[in-house]
Amino acid sequence: MPSYFKTSLIEASVQKIVVETIGNGLTRKYRHSYIDPGIQLAIHMEDFIENDELERFDDKYEPLFGHLDIEDIDTHISESVREELVDELSEWLKSRLKRFYSLVPPRRRRRFVWGFCRGLVLRYS
Repeated sequence: MPSYFKTSLIEASVQKIVVETIGNGLTRKYRHSYIDPGIQLAIHMEDFIENDELERFDDKYEPLFGHLDIEDIDTHISESVREELVDELSEWLKSRLKRFYSLVPPRRRRRFVWGFCRGLVLRYS
């Protein structure tokens, strides 16, 4: 299990708060959630998936996520499509990346999978 994923899970479980300086003396607070390990997994998934499986996955999901910006994903994907997408990707993660998926508490998995979707935007950008 990669350390970045474990660290992200721990930060999400304790809801670690990070304060960042964003310029001109401005700061913003950020609370870690289970979205963060989902993003990390999507960005690094080629390390855990066979090449032919990864190609099939990319062929299916790159057209959906490749044109989006990370800030736009919440507004460009409707709630109903989002729910279907989370269900579909939950099943995919359960079957292909079970060792990661099973570490996320069941009541936090939808948030984790939505983070995975957000990570796919970054992966394909």
